[in-house]
Amino acid sequence: MYLRILNDEEIGALYGRPVFSPEERTKYFVLSPEEKATLEQLHSVKSQIFLIMQLGYFKSRRQFFSINLNEARKDIRFIQAFYFPEHPIVDSPITKATRLKHQQLILSLFDYRYCQIEERQALYRKARQLAKFSSRPINICRELINFLQQQHIVLPGYRFLQETISQVLMDEQKRLTDILRQHLATTDIKVLQQLLDDTPGLYEITQLKQEPRNFKEGEIKRELRRGEQLQPLYRLAQALIPQLGISREIVKYYASLVGYYSVYKLNRMDSWQVNCQIWVTSVWSLHQTIVSDWKPCGKLMTGSAMVLPANLLSKITKSVPVCIPVVMGKNLKPKPTPSMLVIHPNILV
Repeated sequence: MYLRILNDEEIGALYGRPVFSPEERTKYFVLSPEEKATLEQLHSVKSQIFLIMQLGYFKSRRQFFSINLNEARKDIRFIQAFYFPEHPIVDSPITKATRLKHQQLILSLFDYRYCQIEERQALYRKARQLAKFSSRPINICRELINFLQQQHIVLPGYRFLQETISQVLMDEQKRLTDILRQHLATTDIKVLQQLLDDTPGLYEITQLKQEPRNFKEGEIKRELRRGEQLQPLYRLAQALIPQLGISREIVKYYASLVGYYSVYKLNRMDSWQVNCQIWVTSVWSLHQTIVSDWKPCGKLMTGSAMVLPANLLSKITKSVPVCIPVVMGKNLKPKPTPSMLVIHPNILV
């Protein structure tokens, strides 16, 4: 079963025969001197008409098409009126041998080549690289199409793109889980699995999904408890993420999957795949606590400072594995007491 990467409309736009407007016919069917020289290698007018037509389609889409006479009737009439006004209307197709000859002439003219074994292997290697930066099939598909154009390779069939992208995403998932198998200890796995355990109240993983409602002391304390819970996984991630070789977008993508699927569905998935997703989610959640939760505090408190009890701030600096600048309040009104510390918004990370 292959991934559905494009919808029917997108497939038609990519692989369907171009339907030109009158202006586009002038653009694509009018020949350059080099193209006219290629045309002179053909002897029959019918063969020349079909070469011009296929050439125009190739200039538009960089691929070849099987031409249906009824569908291409307007293009044929334009070409005949422009180049061969005295010739009778073409009413029969060319042979397969002639069509293949036309394709070779066009490939030579534009320095293109078919996507054969060597090119497909290069395309697969490119897809493997892309899978480390994005897990979204449509993104990989677009980059592969760009790669083909840059390398002057004719676009292969949609099924081949489906097969390639589906395979590389499975290979990438296996690569990540293999790395986790090698580096996660039994205690690490238990911590991950505890997030899916059915405990009184909310599942642990459900609590991790929840965003803070505000920046009051109670919510900040809850975020600190979450940070303490994730801290072992986060420290492990600092050593493992470089070995995974994945991008920030991949981290966000896996975190979004845990947010998308219910705990019931997560429990029914492959355990190592879920471990990978939960581990990355834990890393991303703590990262959001550091970067997204604290930084907006400063933005919301523009022109003032966020004043918190000293004992709470000490917990922040101990729980969050980054250095948060903390300064003593000096020119604040009202002046804070000695038991208060101040985080000034202008120096927040």
